[in-house]
Amino acid sequence: GNLDPDKRWPERAKTGESKDFSIPEYQRDIIQFAEKEIYLPEKKEQLIKLERWEREVFTDCFYKNRPRLILISLAKKNGKSTFSAMVLNWFLITQEPGEIYICSNSKDQSNFITYRKIVSMIRKNPRLNEMCRVKTDYIENIKTGTILRCLSSSYRSSAGLNCLLICIDELSSFDTDSLKFFFEEMQLSPVYKYPLILVTSTAGREESGLLWDLIKESEKGNTPENYFYIRQGEKANPSSFVDKKYLDSQEHKP
Repeated sequence: GNLDPDKRWPERAKTGESKDFSIPEYQRDIIQFAEKEIYLPEKKEQLIKLERWEREVFTDCFYKNRPRLILISLAKKNGKSTFSAMVLNWFLITQEPGEIYICSNSKDQSNFITYRKIVSMIRKNPRLNEMCRVKTDYIENIKTGTILRCLSSSYRSSAGLNCLLICIDELSSFDTDSLKFFFEEMQLSPVYKYPLILVTSTAGREESGLLWDLIKESEKGNTPENYFYIRQGEKANPSSFVDKKYLDSQEHKP
């Protein structure tokens, strides 16, 4: 029951943070927010420790500059959905009120891996849990009214959505015509100061389609509006937990 939170959450006691939850401080500091408030979805009571590539992207995109499009393309199993879940959580808890959407190519809400990770991160931190109303298909920040929702691929139109943040999970799987249409008509709302489209994808094999268009765009380099973190070949596994043993085990898979 009412254990001292430091006893219940021994990891938190070690982080030396102040007892009150500092939203204004976190508003400008996603790295602090992630490392002090976010527990690994898969582990019971372990705070996130950011990978070097995650720190680099956070530093480039949420401190120096605020691009409107971020594309992360890495090999499988490098923690892309955990990365997205951290960004979505930070927006939900600390950023301006608005509508946040996760788009996935799955029709079934329960297959939204990123959504499940966000729910887990909130549930594991009593303070985040207190701030949010968590339902099967949406999460609401009770104080600000920000809503985070899943949109399945059967959702054919993005017109009329007032998007603060849109997260597109695994863009390489989004290549049906209707989804292309959905992506092309998707608009960020002009009412927000820092709206964002966050796209993650495994390197696609097709030399056509949405992902390919963005990869071609990335060849011009990062701009204040668009940020690309695309790693292919040997560099496609920047996460420290993707080791040689794992890569060898994957080598003969299709």
